[in-house]
Amino acid sequence: MFLLYLAWGFMQERLKIAVNFYLEQSSVISGFYDQNAEWRNAAMNELKAKANAKHDYYWNHNSIDSFNHLSFSEMKMLKGLLAVFFILLSFFAALLVLKLWFGSGNVLYVLVFGYAVILILLLFAAVLVFLFPAMSGWYAVSRELLGIVQSPIPLLVLGLLFRFFVNDHSQSNKLQHDKQ
Repeated sequence: MFLLYLAWGFMQERLKIAVNFYLEQSSVISGFYDQNAEWRNAAMNELKAKANAKHDYYWNHNSIDSFNHLSFSEMKMLKGLLAVFFILLSFFAALLVLKLWFGSGNVLYVLVFGYAVILILLLFAAVLVFLFPAMSGWYAVSRELLGIVQSPIPLLVLGLLFRFFVNDHSQSNKLQHDKQ
């Protein structure tokens, strides 16, 4: 299970870094999205060569060729869809693992409630930044919240909480009941 989560984390980071790199670097080249895929690929490779950052993964990763066929708006949509996909993947993976570990019960309700609260806070932070640009500090908060719901953090926190606190409490109740 640990290796699966580790592989998933690397894949997720690889995709997110590639999308963010492409969006950020394509914006510094005028007329980038007016060009064909081959030209875009060459332009990105030229940018990477100029950066000469051999040990910086942001500059050093291999490009995903499919990006060269997408428009700017399609790339932005891809970024949003990847976020939603990884949120759902993280949620259902945590749900499955917690169900296997603890069966049905409170832990599943806490997971759903926790995700709902975090997503509402994320939406609130995004709306604040959108409506009030002076509150741009909330953007960092929304990025952190987005990172939490796309990671195994909720699974780890709930798994440890229920493992050590709820199960310990249940066992102490069982011991008291057995003494009577």
